[in-house]
Amino acid sequence: MTSIDWEKNLKTIDLNKIKRFYVRTTNEGPLDCDVWYGIETKDQSLEIPQGAEGENQLLNFTKSLKNFELKGMNSIENKLHECWKNEANNG
Repeated sequence: MTSIDWEKNLKTIDLNKIKRFYVRTTNEGPLDCDVWYGIETKDQSLEIPQGAEGENQLLNFTKSLKNFELKGMNSIENKLHECWKNEANNG
């Protein structure tokens, strides 16, 4: 998965090595992005704003994660919503 952050830096993360997927919500909407997809590996992390290019591909990938549950999409709180975690994946 590749994304470009607000400073125009290209960031890449290997989805096959993820250990954690969460949704971070804020009270910034609707004038600013208030939903972020968080992906973490052992050594990297990446947050992707809702509506970013590649969002559909990312969400399609989550269907392959056993016991994945998309949470927090209607939240207006500043909160992390744990969607999936794999303690056994050390990659």
